[in-house]
Amino acid sequence: MKWLTIILATLLFLPLSSSGQHAIGLDLAYGRILKIHPDFPEIKHNAYQFSGSYLHYTTGKKRTWPKLYKFPIVGLNLTYESFGNAESLGKAISLTPSMGFYLLKKKRTDLIFTWGMGIGWLTKPYDKISNPDNIVIGSRLNFSAFAKIHLEWAASYKIRIAGGIQYMHYSNGNHSTPNIGANIPAGFLGVRYFYQESEVERSLTDSTFTLPVPNRKIHFNTRLSIGFTERGLDGPTFPVYTFSVGAYRYFGRKHKVLTGFEFVFHHGTAEFIRHIEGFEGEEFRQSSRYSWYIGHEAVFGHVGFLTEAGLYLNNFFLRRSLISNRIGFTFYGKNPLKVYRNLPYVGIYIHAVQGEAEFTEFLIGFDF
Repeated sequence: MKWLTIILATLLFLPLSSSGQHAIGLDLAYGRILKIHPDFPEIKHNAYQFSGSYLHYTTGKKRTWPKLYKFPIVGLNLTYESFGNAESLGKAISLTPSMGFYLLKKKRTDLIFTWGMGIGWLTKPYDKISNPDNIVIGSRLNFSAFAKIHLEWAASYKIRIAGGIQYMHYSNGNHSTPNIGANIPAGFLGVRYFYQESEVERSLTDSTFTLPVPNRKIHFNTRLSIGFTERGLDGPTFPVYTFSVGAYRYFGRKHKVLTGFEFVFHHGTAEFIRHIEGFEGEEFRQSSRYSWYIGHEAVFGHVGFLTEAGLYLNNFFLRRSLISNRIGFTFYGKNPLKVYRNLPYVGIYIHAVQGEAEFTEFLIGFDF
């Protein structure tokens, strides 16, 4: 129950995690979905998006992590999106936590970079009978992700005007096929309404409370995960198992660098080899992958954002590349900014090859 509470709090209530000022944002975006495949459905008109946001402009009054990241803007965004072809692609509703970082900060105007990852619900996924034209998305439930850069101008103490460019992405992590993914670049305009009495409390961002001592030691860790992927259109879903051992070290207080060795067993590949009666007696070897990985995790209190690259060390059936990738979130039971050893955690990641999602995995791990 503790792990479930941490994950739900992170996805839905992370904006409430530290002191600061709170605002409601409304944005309107207008762009066009990218046709990234020869058989992409016809795009009849431009895409548009309505987004309502809860925004938390953090300060350093109570928590450590906002100070380490120069007081970012944490948000929770509810979005409605039309893709430009209601018959084949339908529409999307997404709930996406986000974090914005100041690139430039002036008295009344700020330049901000914001990114977010969450969940989306699409109304018209692929169906071989009722919707065979949608080769973009193969399931209703998807990951949603966006990145944007924009200006915010303070019109008054309570009102700020926002405008800039953004890039929205929907994908199911290859849990179901097809999974080309929807990519929508757009421009947007919006407004931020601060429902507190005063302007953003920028004086609090100079808080001088004591930061934790940086951890310079090398620690070891182990991870075990299970992922799921579908073979073929409307085909069966197979598990993928991974196990790794490695080491990590903090650089500064918030940057965790990891390296180690990983074993991956792809059950769907083994079943396919048995089906085609190929590599007789070698199903396990041809379905097993060994790799050396190196990664970086940005730590935000109980939450970490992991990016990782791996180098395959063996040949296996249907190998497309020497390089693999992993991206996703880690959820810690204890705060790794304050506790440096004996840390259990869980994670949800997307494992990719050549930048294309291969499977979604759910992981448990332990930092010694």
